[in-house]
Amino acid sequence: MYSETRYLLAGDSGIVVEFADEVSLEVSVRVRSMTLGIERARIPGVVECVPSYRSILVVYDPLTASPESVEESLRLVEAGLAGLDLPPPAVIEIPTAYGGEHGPDLRDVAAHSGLSEEEVIRIHSGVDYLVYMIGFHMGFPYLGGMDERIAMPRLKTPRTLVPAGSIGIAGAQTGIYPVDSPGGWRIIGRTPVRIFDPYAEPPALLKAGDYVRFVPITHEEFALLQARDRKREHPRTYSATDMTALAAPAGARLAAGAGTAVEDVLEVLDPGLFTTVQDWGRPGYLRYGVPPSGAMDRYSLAAANALVGNEPWAPALEMTLTGPVLRCLRPIIVAVAGAGFLPVINGKPVGAWESIQLNEGDVLGFVPPSAGCRAYLAVSSGGIAVPPVMGSSSTYTRGHLGGIEGRRLKVGDRLPVRLTGGRSASNGAAVTRVSGGAGLRLPEGLRRVPGREWRIRAIPGPQDDYFTARGLETFFSEEYSVTQSCDRMGIRLSGAAIEHRGKQEIISDGVPAGAVQVPGEGQPIILLADRQSTGGYPKIATVISADLDLLGQVRPGDIIKFERIGLEQAHRVLREYTTRIQSIPRTLEGGAATPGKGAKARTFVIHVAGRTFTVKVEELP
Repeated sequence: MYSETRYLLAGDSGIVVEFADEVSLEVSVRVRSMTLGIERARIPGVVECVPSYRSILVVYDPLTASPESVEESLRLVEAGLAGLDLPPPAVIEIPTAYGGEHGPDLRDVAAHSGLSEEEVIRIHSGVDYLVYMIGFHMGFPYLGGMDERIAMPRLKTPRTLVPAGSIGIAGAQTGIYPVDSPGGWRIIGRTPVRIFDPYAEPPALLKAGDYVRFVPITHEEFALLQARDRKREHPRTYSATDMTALAAPAGARLAAGAGTAVEDVLEVLDPGLFTTVQDWGRPGYLRYGVPPSGAMDRYSLAAANALVGNEPWAPALEMTLTGPVLRCLRPIIVAVAGAGFLPVINGKPVGAWESIQLNEGDVLGFVPPSAGCRAYLAVSSGGIAVPPVMGSSSTYTRGHLGGIEGRRLKVGDRLPVRLTGGRSASNGAAVTRVSGGAGLRLPEGLRRVPGREWRIRAIPGPQDDYFTARGLETFFSEEYSVTQSCDRMGIRLSGAAIEHRGKQEIISDGVPAGAVQVPGEGQPIILLADRQSTGGYPKIATVISADLDLLGQVRPGDIIKFERIGLEQAHRVLREYTTRIQSIPRTLEGGAATPGKGAKARTFVIHVAGRTFTVKVEELP
């Protein structure tokens, strides 16, 4: 334990509170006490905190709180920890079927340990394991206390799929896979208990400070418990209740009115390379191993939504490198903004950054961009109406959350919109008017045109002291090329190696958005919307919030050059950037938008008593 707690900058919206450089019960108690103190203090501006083995990542909103005020409040919490009592730890029993189809590696673990399978089971189930932290993946518990007699290295070749509930061994660690995922741990058993349930509150069964006790059960008992659990599957139907919590910034969540219904408006003929539903994400769940996800380029999402009259955060399609081919099922207004995807309707090119009328039977496709990576297709009537999961409609494919069944689009998918009852017609039928209408084009000055070279601003830390002066100089002076390992989770770069001072790994801790971690080979990796919540590589710098959208447009082969920036300047840039985003709908409402190509009138879609009408309105001189 340090004699004095370290408070480290983690970009322009995070502070790391670090107590030690070791894993121990004493440090774990300190972390849990501080976490509880922060929760009870309700510090203004604090969005969430991510406890780990020896530290806490505190995420705050720099638009509503200053880092000085947040740190001062954190220090006050720390000063009062002596009078705070932690609740007694819970012991969570995990029924476990060992061996056979549920534990295919039990025999190998026994052979490696020189023990019988029964002895491995007795040793593994004979200890209560302390939950140090939740992280890496949704609900994944980092457990301490495994007997080293049954330790065994990971598989040389990881499995492509490990079923949820599988219990494995990796080195001297044991753990539980919370969801179906790839993995290289030695699987010795499986539990029918849900370790992670996105519909529960809290979503993770375990928390730091709990103890896990594995209780052996037969394979027949496993089947009975699993069948009982499946009876409580949550429905994935679209109901009025589902539609009342579409993602929005804190204090501005949408609420659907009475009579909410949904109707399919687009059918997927070709899904494109990687097309998903995204809104502004699900913040607040990093401590459970759930990344925020959401649009990789919020600016472009907000622009597309503004053009069809939606709120900036409304769910839309995020297209990556190549777009989908969609058939229109009923009249709707759409808009595309972002990288240079050129919309094509029935084989005829139309404009991007403008609102477009689609009629029943129209086929919408896209010419892929030569620069930039992502664009957003927004639809009127409030956006794509998929049920929110954990407060957001954003798709997190690794966790199978949100969007269309937690995955990218596929052929045959149908995309619905909400039909929210508005003012009534004389016959009492609900009327929905699509705000905005077709024929709007965003002014050139508000459009962003991506290139192939990027200047990305970053603040050193939180582990910049793990690198030599020459390493820091290399990072901020050299150019790096974007490799093929570039997705929503992160961007792996290639260039001059960054020199570590000594240790090339850290004890796993929280990962802020835009963190640049540097593994032992010295090549930086930028972590983004679908990042893991914790990681064990030192983070040399953190990209500023205002530049995260730029990273959403980076593609393989692009060049990135990092620029050092101070905290005060980063906050000023963020305020200016936020104002720019907020100006988009005001510009359209104020009439500063230019008409689209060939547009002579504004087009609106009206739904009355189940019938759809297209109405064009032209201002008379």
